[in-house]
Amino acid sequence: MMMAHAPVSYGSRLSARARLSKHGLWPLRVLCLFLRFFLLFFFMLLELMFMFLTLILVFLVLGYFRIFDFVFLVLFRLFQFGELGFFFLVLFVLLRFV
Repeated sequence: MMMAHAPVSYGSRLSARARLSKHGLWPLRVLCLFLRFFLLFFFMLLELMFMFLTLILVFLVLGYFRIFDFVFLVLFRLFQFGELGFFFLVLFVLLRFV
């Protein structure tokens, strides 16, 4: 007499590589996904570092605002340099310490 039994899953008998390829995850693709995540995380931290550095420089510029009022006026109001004007202003502030 034949007895009904649960269907046998042969997935556990496959090798690790075969199981990965069965789901479409080749080892090289997994490595690329990991590297992409790592690089995105690294560049996010780098961007945060530059953001905080920019904040520090902004406070430095605000601290010296009274001394460099004319430079601030020329770079930001007359020439409309934007970020380039900010760069020159920070450079001018930093050159004061040399």
